[in-house]
Amino acid sequence: YHRVGTSGTSQMDLPLDRFRAQMAELADSHRVLSLDAALAEYSAAGPVEPEPCVVLTFDDGTADFADDVLTVLDEFDLPATVYVATEPVITGERWPDGASPLSETALAEVASHPLVTVGCHTHSHLLLDREPASVVEADLDRSIELLAELTGSRPVHFAYPKALAPSGENDVLIRDRFASAAVISATSSCRP
Repeated sequence: YHRVGTSGTSQMDLPLDRFRAQMAELADSHRVLSLDAALAEYSAAGPVEPEPCVVLTFDDGTADFADDVLTVLDEFDLPATVYVATEPVITGERWPDGASPLSETALAEVASHPLVTVGCHTHSHLLLDREPASVVEADLDRSIELLAELTGSRPVHFAYPKALAPSGENDVLIRDRFASAAVISATSSCRP
Protein backbone atom coordinates (compact mmCIF):
# COMPACT_ATOMS: atom_id res chain seq x y z
CA TYR A 1 0.00 0.00 0.00
CA HIS A 2 0.93 3.66 -0.40
CA ARG A 3 -1.91 6.06 0.40
CA VAL A 4 -5.16 5.35 2.27
CA GLY A 5 -8.04 7.74 2.85
CA THR A 6 -6.50 10.58 0.89
CA SER A 7 -8.47 12.50 -1.68
CA GLY A 8 -5.85 12.06 -4.38
CA THR A 9 -6.48 10.70 -7.80
CA SER A 10 -3.38 8.59 -8.41
CA GLN A 11 -3.51 4.81 -8.64
CA MET A 12 -1.73 4.70 -5.27
CA ASP A 13 -4.70 6.33 -3.47
CA LEU A 14 -7.16 3.94 -1.84
CA PRO A 15 -10.41 5.18 -0.29
CA LEU A 16 -10.66 4.46 3.43
CA ASP A 17 -13.87 2.41 3.13
CA ARG A 18 -12.29 0.17 0.51
CA PHE A 19 -9.17 -0.28 2.66
CA ARG A 20 -11.33 -1.15 5.69
CA ALA A 21 -13.21 -3.75 3.60
CA GLN A 22 -9.92 -5.27 2.44
CA MET A 23 -8.62 -5.47 6.01
CA ALA A 24 -11.89 -7.08 7.19
CA GLU A 25 -11.53 -9.71 4.46
CA LEU A 26 -7.89 -10.35 5.37
CA ALA A 27 -8.66 -10.62 9.07
CA ASP A 28 -11.48 -13.06 8.35
CA SER A 29 -9.80 -15.31 5.81
CA HIS A 30 -5.99 -15.04 5.99
CA ARG A 31 -3.14 -15.40 8.41
CA VAL A 32 -1.70 -11.89 8.69
CA LEU A 33 1.74 -11.81 10.31
CA SER A 34 4.23 -9.10 11.16
CA LEU A 35 7.20 -9.03 8.84
CA ASP A 36 9.44 -10.30 11.64
CA ALA A 37 7.12 -13.25 12.37
CA ALA A 38 6.84 -14.17 8.68
CA LEU A 39 10.60 -14.02 8.18
CA ALA A 40 11.15 -16.15 11.29
CA GLU A 41 8.70 -18.78 9.98
CA TYR A 42 10.27 -18.92 6.54
CA SER A 43 13.79 -18.99 7.96
CA ALA A 44 12.97 -21.86 10.34
CA ALA A 45 10.88 -23.83 7.85
CA GLY A 46 13.72 -25.75 6.23
CA PRO A 47 12.41 -28.04 3.48
CA VAL A 48 8.80 -27.80 4.71
CA GLU A 49 6.82 -24.87 3.35
CA PRO A 50 5.16 -22.88 6.16
CA GLU A 51 1.46 -22.16 6.05
CA PRO A 52 0.72 -19.26 3.63
CA CYS A 53 0.48 -15.83 5.18
CA VAL A 54 0.04 -12.18 4.34
CA VAL A 55 2.34 -9.36 5.44
CA LEU A 56 0.97 -5.81 5.20
CA THR A 57 3.43 -3.13 4.11
CA PHE A 58 3.09 0.57 3.40
CA ASP A 59 5.65 2.63 1.46
CA ASP A 60 6.85 6.20 1.94
CA GLY A 61 5.69 7.13 5.44
CA THR A 62 2.84 9.51 4.70
CA ALA A 63 0.56 11.13 7.27
CA ASP A 64 -2.42 8.99 6.29
CA PHE A 65 -0.68 6.02 7.94
CA ALA A 66 -1.01 7.69 11.35
CA ASP A 67 -4.30 9.46 10.56
CA ASP A 68 -6.27 6.63 8.91
CA VAL A 69 -4.40 3.33 8.61
CA LEU A 70 -3.64 2.77 12.30
CA THR A 71 -7.30 2.99 13.28
CA VAL A 72 -8.17 0.22 10.84
CA LEU A 73 -5.20 -1.93 11.85
CA ASP A 74 -6.31 -1.57 15.47
CA GLU A 75 -9.90 -2.42 14.57
CA PHE A 76 -8.86 -5.76 13.06
CA ASP A 77 -5.71 -6.34 15.17
CA LEU A 78 -3.49 -6.54 12.08
CA PRO A 79 0.28 -5.96 12.17
CA ALA A 80 2.00 -3.91 9.47
CA THR A 81 5.34 -2.52 8.40
CA VAL A 82 5.69 1.08 7.23
CA TYR A 83 8.77 1.87 5.18
CA VAL A 84 9.71 5.50 5.78
CA ALA A 85 11.69 7.83 3.55
CA THR A 86 13.14 10.20 6.14
CA GLU A 87 13.83 13.39 4.18
CA PRO A 88 10.14 14.35 3.82
CA VAL A 89 9.64 13.65 7.55
CA ILE A 90 12.47 16.07 8.42
CA THR A 91 11.63 18.78 5.88
CA GLY A 92 7.83 18.46 5.94
CA GLU A 93 7.87 18.71 2.15
CA ARG A 94 4.90 17.03 0.49
CA TRP A 95 5.36 14.09 -1.85
CA PRO A 96 5.09 14.83 -5.61
CA ASP A 97 1.50 13.52 -5.54
CA GLY A 98 0.64 16.04 -2.80
CA ALA A 99 0.61 13.59 0.12
CA SER A 100 1.80 14.94 3.46
CA PRO A 101 4.64 13.07 5.15
CA LEU A 102 4.47 11.80 8.70
CA SER A 103 5.64 14.46 11.11
CA GLU A 104 8.53 13.65 13.44
CA THR A 105 6.04 13.38 16.31
CA ALA A 106 3.68 11.12 14.34
CA LEU A 107 6.59 8.89 13.30
CA ALA A 108 7.61 8.46 16.96
CA GLU A 109 4.00 7.59 17.86
CA VAL A 110 3.70 5.14 14.95
CA ALA A 111 6.98 3.48 15.95
CA SER A 112 5.72 2.92 19.50
CA HIS A 113 2.52 1.27 18.32
CA PRO A 114 2.51 -2.48 19.16
CA LEU A 115 1.24 -3.52 15.71
CA VAL A 116 3.75 -1.46 13.70
CA THR A 117 7.28 -2.10 12.51
CA VAL A 118 9.15 0.85 10.98
CA GLY A 119 11.46 0.07 8.09
CA CYS A 120 13.77 2.14 5.89
CA HIS A 121 12.82 3.48 2.44
CA THR A 122 16.02 5.57 1.97
CA HIS A 123 16.42 9.18 3.01
CA SER A 124 15.56 10.92 -0.24
CA HIS A 125 13.62 8.13 -2.04
CA LEU A 126 16.58 7.32 -4.26
CA LEU A 127 16.23 4.82 -7.08
CA LEU A 128 18.95 2.31 -6.32
CA ASP A 129 19.15 0.87 -9.81
CA ARG A 130 20.86 4.02 -11.13
CA GLU A 131 22.57 5.92 -8.31
CA PRO A 132 26.33 5.47 -7.62
CA ALA A 133 27.19 3.44 -4.53
CA SER A 134 28.81 6.41 -2.77
CA VAL A 135 25.57 8.43 -3.00
CA VAL A 136 23.44 5.47 -1.92
CA GLU A 137 25.71 4.66 1.02
CA ALA A 138 25.47 8.21 2.40
CA ASP A 139 21.70 8.32 1.83
CA LEU A 140 21.11 4.96 3.57
CA ASP A 141 23.30 5.84 6.52
CA ARG A 142 21.50 9.17 6.95
CA SER A 143 18.12 7.45 6.88
CA ILE A 144 19.19 4.75 9.35
CA GLU A 145 20.61 7.41 11.69
CA LEU A 146 17.43 9.51 11.56
CA LEU A 147 15.09 6.55 12.02
CA ALA A 148 17.09 5.38 15.04
CA GLU A 149 16.99 8.89 16.48
CA LEU A 150 13.28 9.49 15.82
CA THR A 151 11.97 6.04 16.71
CA GLY A 152 14.44 4.79 19.29
CA SER A 153 15.52 1.77 17.27
CA ARG A 154 17.58 1.01 14.19
CA PRO A 155 15.53 -0.24 11.23
CA VAL A 156 16.24 -3.81 10.12
CA HIS A 157 13.89 -3.96 7.12
CA PHE A 158 14.12 -2.11 3.82
CA ALA A 159 11.91 -1.51 0.78
CA TYR A 160 13.34 -0.32 -2.52
CA PRO A 161 11.76 2.92 -3.74
CA LYS A 162 9.49 2.28 -6.72
CA ALA A 163 10.15 -1.46 -6.03
CA LEU A 164 13.11 -1.34 -8.43
CA ALA A 165 15.89 -3.88 -7.96
CA PRO A 166 19.26 -2.25 -7.18
CA SER A 167 22.53 -2.34 -9.06
CA GLY A 168 24.99 -5.01 -7.89
CA GLU A 169 27.02 -2.51 -5.84
CA ASN A 170 23.93 -1.10 -4.18
CA ASP A 171 22.59 -4.57 -3.46
CA VAL A 172 25.70 -5.21 -1.34
CA LEU A 173 25.05 -2.00 0.61
CA ILE A 174 21.50 -3.09 1.38
CA ARG A 175 22.52 -6.64 2.37
CA ASP A 176 25.14 -5.23 4.74
CA ARG A 177 22.57 -3.06 6.55
CA PHE A 178 19.23 -4.89 6.63
CA ALA A 179 17.74 -8.29 7.49
CA SER A 180 15.21 -8.04 4.63
CA ALA A 181 14.65 -6.00 1.50
CA ALA A 182 11.38 -5.81 -0.45
CA VAL A 183 11.44 -5.57 -4.22
CA ILE A 184 9.07 -6.54 -7.03
CA SER A 185 10.20 -9.00 -9.66
CA ALA A 186 8.53 -10.89 -12.48
CA THR A 187 8.87 -14.02 -10.35
CA SER A 188 8.02 -12.59 -6.96
CA SER A 189 7.57 -14.93 -4.02
CA CYS A 190 7.26 -14.67 -0.27
CA ARG A 191 10.79 -15.86 0.33
CA PRO A 192 13.00 -13.44 2.30
